[in-house]
Amino acid sequence: MSGKKAAILLATRFQTKANTAKTKVMIDPEAIQKAREDRAFAQNGWLTFYLEGAPEYHAAMAPGLRELKAENLTDGAGGWVYAKIPVAIDEIAIEQKISIVRSLADEAGVKIGIIDLDSDSDVGRSKFFTLWLPS
Repeated sequence: MSGKKAAILLATRFQTKANTAKTKVMIDPEAIQKAREDRAFAQNGWLTFYLEGAPEYHAAMAPGLRELKAENLTDGAGGWVYAKIPVAIDEIAIEQKISIVRSLADEAGVKIGIIDLDSDSDVGRSKFFTLWLPS
């Protein structure tokens, strides 16, 4: 391999790693550990995404959220939807769901405000830990 090709390959690898690092959401591992230890969660919970955007943006995002078995997609009051998606209390499963929702949100033009980990889809019965806040 020529020096120029090796330099291009190396630069591409560093750029890919940089892009991956930029796009990964840094979630609070302590919140996941607390959920694991809390009886209210058992082994499953709900990711609650605080989604901000125009009604048509939420409508564009809704089919993808429904594929993830999301609940609470119809409110939209004041431009906010509080989508709840079932998830195993497992860091990899949580990161995968967050990554999918981030992609859907980016495509639809919706902003993610906060991400919580809830014990129940019903707000009145749920205990929660905040996984992520925007920086």
